[in-house]
Amino acid sequence: MIERDHPKLSLVQQCLLLSICRSSLYYESKCTVLDDEYLVKEAIDRQYMITPYYGVRRMKVYLTSLGYIISRERVEYGHNVYPYAKRIPVSLRHH
Repeated sequence: MIERDHPKLSLVQQCLLLSICRSSLYYESKCTVLDDEYLVKEAIDRQYMITPYYGVRRMKVYLTSLGYIISRERVEYGHNVYPYAKRIPVSLRHH
């Protein structure tokens, strides 16, 4: 789409022709949200199959031990998106 070393058209001219902002050429995403979301979901799924009684706080500790930098709120969001993770079988509840 944009050729940085085009022999005749400068970057400014190419951006004008394509009707895009020149600043968008230099933008670099910090992370791919979809990949990150998928990996977190997969980790929650795997751990839930082993320990279905883990709550949000324990799941956060587990995900942190795997190297994810994640907030408790984000883990809670994962629990809300995947509501089966909140359900605890009656036989496994602590009394």
